[in-house]
Amino acid sequence: MEDNDVKIFNAGNKTEHRDTTDLDIIVLAEELKRNMANGNAAKAKELGKLLAGMTPDSDDLNEELKAILADRSVTNDIKLQLRILMVFAAEHTLFRLLPPLVAATASDALYDKLRRDEYEFYETVSGGTSFTFYYLAVKKDDANKAIGESFAMLCNADNNAVIRYLGQQTFALMCAQIEKMIEERSFEK
Repeated sequence: MEDNDVKIFNAGNKTEHRDTTDLDIIVLAEELKRNMANGNAAKAKELGKLLAGMTPDSDDLNEELKAILADRSVTNDIKLQLRILMVFAAEHTLFRLLPPLVAATASDALYDKLRRDEYEFYETVSGGTSFTFYYLAVKKDDANKAIGESFAMLCNADNNAVIRYLGQQTFALMCAQIEKMIEERSFEK
């Protein structure tokens, strides 16, 4: 190895780095202040709390989603996986449709409510691997099909077409319902 092959990392001017970080904090603070003033923060918190209360047995679900879930006599394990999928659909839709800070506010409210009111479920969601499979699934060309396959795998029913369909429909209908809920709140961009 020659001296020309050795690269010395130069962290640059520390003042320059600090100024950029300070600027980022100022921009973030201004964005937070704007979202509080225009009502986005309050609407996001309310939406997050509402989403935390949605379960496969919830009256808050749209009629089409209720019908899909009511048609199935599922085990408690599958209901748990449905609920995890519903939380994933909520988080995915929030971050897909809302500005990042508003989405984060809604997501934080969702998880805060779960942590406070349903700690065991919160631990299952936050400590489990389900979201990893779902995040990989939504990156695929046919995300809905991949979500169904991941759901069936997590339910230990890889070869069960009914369970795959249940996962696909739950995800699609939950995302559609959350999109409508977001539209109804008229968030400012």
